[in-house]
Amino acid sequence: VSFSGSLEERWSPHEVVVFEAAICVYGKEFHKISDAIRTKSTSEVIEFYYAWKFSSHYYSWKTHYRSKKTPIHRSG
Repeated sequence: VSFSGSLEERWSPHEVVVFEAAICVYGKEFHKISDAIRTKSTSEVIEFYYAWKFSSHYYSWKTHYRSKKTPIHRSG
């Protein structure tokens, strides 16, 4: 994962994986994502989210994540 400067150095690959899994579950509930990661504060999660969202990694993650979603069919 390549982000700007020292932000990349402060996040381990494991933390990035947990972040991405947690964002699938919690959306933008950053405090819950922080709780899931355990090693990052809510403000660090928010900072990372905006760097991640504008990275090439986000684009490939979003493409992959969307391809895994299955539509929900509601019976009428």
